[in-house]
Amino acid sequence: MILTVKPRSVAGVLREASAGLEGKALVSLAAAVPSSFIASLAPKAKVMRGMTNVNVEVGHGFTTLSAGPGADAEARAMAEEVFGRLGVVERVDEEYLDALTALSGSAPAFIAEIVDALALGGIAAGLPRELAYRAVLHAMLGTARSLLEKGWSPHQLRDMVLTPAGTTIRGVMVLQGNGLKRTLMESVLEATRRAREIREELSPGKL
Repeated sequence: MILTVKPRSVAGVLREASAGLEGKALVSLAAAVPSSFIASLAPKAKVMRGMTNVNVEVGHGFTTLSAGPGADAEARAMAEEVFGRLGVVERVDEEYLDALTALSGSAPAFIAEIVDALALGGIAAGLPRELAYRAVLHAMLGTARSLLEKGWSPHQLRDMVLTPAGTTIRGVMVLQGNGLKRTLMESVLEATRRAREIREELSPGKL
C-alpha cells in the first residue's frame, strides 16, 4: 500500500485500513509524518517512508525511501521495484526526509520558476514565446544530462561556457550580483523549516 494523503489525514486513513495491512508493505509519502507514528497505527505492517516528486508522471522521478519499523529486505525490494519504474530510487536515513521534501519534492516548482524567468527574458529580448520556452527547456535538459553523465561539477560546466568578455560572463555577473544562489539556498531552507513545522504541528492529539 502506498499512502499518499495529506499529513492530517494519515491517522484517519490508517485507523480504517490497519486491519488489512498485517504483513504488508506500507510506504507513506505523507510529508513530515514519522514512521514511528505510522507504525503505531499499523503495528503489523512493514512500514517505510518516502518522498518523490511530480516528475514520476514522465518516468523521471527521484524517490527516496527510508525503512521503518518492520520493513524487511523483501518489503524494501518491492518498494524500490515499484518506484524504480517511475525514475531513480535511493535509500536514505529517515532524518534526511524533511530536507528531501523541500529539495526533491519542491525542486520541480523552483525549477519551473527559473524556466519561466529565463523564457521571459528571451521574450523580452525579442524571441517568440514558444521558441523561448523550447530553448530554455532543452538547455536545462541537456545541462542536467551533462552533469549526470559526464560527472562535471556545475562550476566546470559553467567555465566551459564562459569566454573572456563574452555574453555569458555578463549574464553570470547579473545573476551573482542579484544573489541568485543565496535566494535558491534560502528557498530550500525555508521549505525544510516548513516541513519540520508541519511535523511539530501534527502532535498525536491532532493527527
